[in-house]
Amino acid sequence: MFRGTRIVVTLLLALLIAEPASAGLSFDIRIPLAPRMFTAQSRPRQNQDQGQSQLPIAPSEAAAIAQDQVPGSTVVGVKLLPGGRYAVTLRTESSVTRVIVDGQDGSTN
Repeated sequence: MFRGTRIVVTLLLALLIAEPASAGLSFDIRIPLAPRMFTAQSRPRQNQDQGQSQLPIAPSEAAAIAQDQVPGSTVVGVKLLPGGRYAVTLRTESSVTRVIVDGQDGSTN
């Protein structure tokens, strides 16, 4: 019984490999061996070429300023926009809101 199963499996594998090759098709099966992991050294640096890394308002401060605008909210994310502004995404029980905070003076739009 085991020998017959092995023969069937071998024939199926041969058909799977030979059929695309005979049709002029090629395929590439890639199996990841380990998940891709980033360390602090390998993570790409963002916005350094724009000179925005020296903003007086930190991302955590921008999040606090935005939370003051939407009471009872939770910060979902903070993104640095071109021009030295932060887009802070906030979530409440019923909605999702985005507040723009200026990275220079902390004013909101």
